Amino acid sequence: MQKNSPIDTMRLVVLIVWCIFIPLLGSTQEQTVGTLVYNPELYAEGYTLIFPHNQHRSLLLNACGEVVHSWDLAENERPGNVSYLMENGDLVTTSRPANVSNDPIWAGGGGATIARRSWENEMIWSFTLNDSTARLHHDIEVLPNGNVLAICWERIDSLEAVESGRDPMLLQNGVLWSDRILELEPSSAGGAEVIWEWRAWDHLVQDFDSTRSNYGVVADSPQKIDVNFGSSNASSSDWLHMNSIDYYGYYDLGGHILLSVPTFDEVWMIWHDYALESDLIWRWGNPASYDRGDSTDQKLFYQHDAHWGQSDMAITPGDPDFTKICVFNNRVPGADGSTYSEVGKLTLVFDEYKSGYDFDLTTGTWGPEDFSWTYTEEGLSSSGLSSFQLLEDEAYLICAGRTGELLENGFDGTRAWEYRTPLINGFPVEQGTVLEQNQNMTFRAYRYPADYGAFAEHDLTSGIPLELNPMLLDACATGMVEQSLHAWSIYPNPGLGVVHVDWEQPLRTDQTMGVFDGMGRSVLSIVVQTGSTNALLNLSSLSAGIYTIQWMGQNTGNGTRWVRLPG
Repeated sequence: MQKNSPIDTMRLVVLIVWCIFIPLLGSTQEQTVGTLVYNPELYAEGYTLIFPHNQHRSLLLNACGEVVHSWDLAENERPGNVSYLMENGDLVTTSRPANVSNDPIWAGGGGATIARRSWENEMIWSFTLNDSTARLHHDIEVLPNGNVLAICWERIDSLEAVESGRDPMLLQNGVLWSDRILELEPSSAGGAEVIWEWRAWDHLVQDFDSTRSNYGVVADSPQKIDVNFGSSNASSSDWLHMNSIDYYGYYDLGGHILLSVPTFDEVWMIWHDYALESDLIWRWGNPASYDRGDSTDQKLFYQHDAHWGQSDMAITPGDPDFTKICVFNNRVPGADGSTYSEVGKLTLVFDEYKSGYDFDLTTGTWGPEDFSWTYTEEGLSSSGLSSFQLLEDEAYLICAGRTGELLENGFDGTRAWEYRTPLINGFPVEQGTVLEQNQNMTFRAYRYPADYGAFAEHDLTSGIPLELNPMLLDACATGMVEQSLHAWSIYPNPGLGVVHVDWEQPLRTDQTMGVFDGMGRSVLSIVVQTGSTNALLNLSSLSAGIYTIQWMGQNTGNGTRWVRLPG
């Protein structure tokens, strides 16, 4: 009898240990990431786009948390911070360099580049602004004609800031960053040009120094911006920190631009018109910012994602929510001194006789008095990031950004879908991993309906989960194709060069089997012939790590399998 070599013996021991350990692990493993809840009867059919921090892909997810499509940035780029999917399948996305240590202007939400890419990720046009004078940040808005509105920091030096009435004690490192809005028009050469801008710095008031510019009574100028106001960031260089932008109107006739200004705890509205330099035409959330109230009047607390209901695709003209303002209210004070988050809707009153939104002459403030609707739940708390989207049939999708939690509720408040981004600092984690706050930050999440034009000519029937060693919910195993491959297995595991894959029922058609690395990239695929009940995968060329194996082009009863290649 031939004796086993020491290496063969060691491999046999490892295989036996894994054969015993892995089933035990699977039977006791707690589901902590990926899709945690899926109620098909309540789920608003469609695909969810996320662009998590600290990695370089925009990811389109199905209800089971499988990545059905993605758009990659370069390895040295990171989100900056949003992506939007167009009706024709193009993606308008933002990015920044991964290394920001030497950037002249940097704060949370920093961006650099806006780009439009095809479904196949081919560059259509791009625009970059990231230098010592200005930098793109946080959010963009794609206009009906394809132009893009972008938020931009602009550097104001200390001399200009003081001359404009800024208190020198509120200057940090001799500089202040204000915000301006740029409109970019794509060019035929693959770039874009600035064709319109609005500067917050052109709309100031101050009551600090009567010898300087912009001096006046702040309470008498609610349409102006107090250059010395600001919440916790008042002494920081990043004065306004605008974090969202939205547009409402017909482009050729002009329209309104909605801005979220968290350091003022307010949302602002300005007029978009090439012939008009607009002051604020509406502001809401914190009347103290223009000396017309105190802390008891405050409604917004470092809010994010302020937008009109019409920006959410499920909301159409005639819907009561079409002209409402939606917002994620991040830091609402609790009775015990802690903070929590809520989402809310505002019903605005437009008075054509007053040429604008309802303004109370007695109090000197804009309406409404309060939210028309709010929602929170136990544990909902994200001090920054986050989003809120209205879905069909009074459902809604919440993204708690700092915990990477996506929560969809049906019309009656019942949970329809729950997903937790399965990343730590941009790298996929195994199912069962307990994530801490800020490890899987997800700026926003957006659901596109299943009949959205971008999906018309694309196959989104299969994908792989982001997490390693995924667990499939029962709801994801129903409605699968008649040809069931529930009992397919992989051995040896850890893999030893060549891996065997077996299943019970012979294939009725040729099928493709794919191998994907930890970032979800395809590293190997083979075509398995009709009638087969097994296949061999040669993994000898792959480096050590964890890989997922998936049938491509069809669903299986248990989604994916994974294999570890030892170093």
